[in-house]
Amino acid sequence: MIKKIIFVIGIWFLYTGCSNDIVRRLTPDQQRAIDLEIIEQYFLENNLGTPDTTESGARWVILETGFKDTIEYNQIVGVDYIGYATNGNVFETSIRAVADTAFFEVFESVLVPQYFTYSETGWTMRDVRLTNQFAGGAFPGEGLGEAITDAFIKMRLGGKLLVVLPSDQGFESGQSSHFGANAVLVYEIFPIVIL
Repeated sequence: MIKKIIFVIGIWFLYTGCSNDIVRRLTPDQQRAIDLEIIEQYFLENNLGTPDTTESGARWVILETGFKDTIEYNQIVGVDYIGYATNGNVFETSIRAVADTAFFEVFESVLVPQYFTYSETGWTMRDVRLTNQFAGGAFPGEGLGEAITDAFIKMRLGGKLLVVLPSDQGFESGQSSHFGANAVLVYEIFPIVIL
């Protein structure tokens, strides 16, 4: 019996070790090709139409233009957001109702909108959060910021933007209980206030 357990554990280590080696052996170009296939399939399966593409490779589409004030350059804009993997697992949000259904424990300090100064040449943060992917602190790429900069000038408050990031624009080979290594990430972003 003990030999069988040791054998099973050995096979498990061999399998998990091999699968991790396969992930590590992919070149950035190979991983990008896989990510682009996942992104294309995601847009097709969800009937999202043809997305726009940022210089760094993020894909975005305006789902709702909005119905309130227009967003102009050099304004401070507050946004709510939901971040999830293409499997639907939410890993971060500023929206209480989403957090209550997605997480076991919710910290009030993270349930706040992101505020930034929106400008044609980029944007600066007004309120820096602990995990601040919007300012590029957690992410190596600029895709999320580029997509928001490109889209917001075409939107109003009350709108909804969807951004899909290849893994090299997100957490790269990082993983969590919400997504695996090299996950393609999806953000729904809702501009809610102009200060």
